[in-house]
Amino acid sequence: MIAGLMALESTLVPIPSEVIVPPAAYLAHTQGSFLFWGSARRNRGSWVGASVMYWAARLLGRPIILRFGRYVGLGQAKLELAERWCAHYGPPGVFFSRLLPVIRH
Repeated sequence: MIAGLMALESTLVPIPSEVIVPPAAYLAHTQGSFLFWGSARRNRGSWVGASVMYWAARLLGRPIILRFGRYVGLGQAKLELAERWCAHYGPPGVFFSRLLPVIRH
């Protein structure tokens, strides 16, 4: 269940990890199941969710945004602005942006 919630948190579903991780850590501590491999298995859900979103965006992202983005405020101009930003700052910019609340999604 925790892995599933972490997978959803890494997609477009707005579930903050601050709501998932502390109760999970408390349960793991009180039930005596706070083992490294159990925690790693549960956190794999975050990786799965991020991977699904990565491949969906990689395969469908630009065409979907160009076709339907205007309905949610993401027109071609904003897409081009985001592409220029990513080209300018590259992987370090994306890495540090992922650390910022709200912006990371």
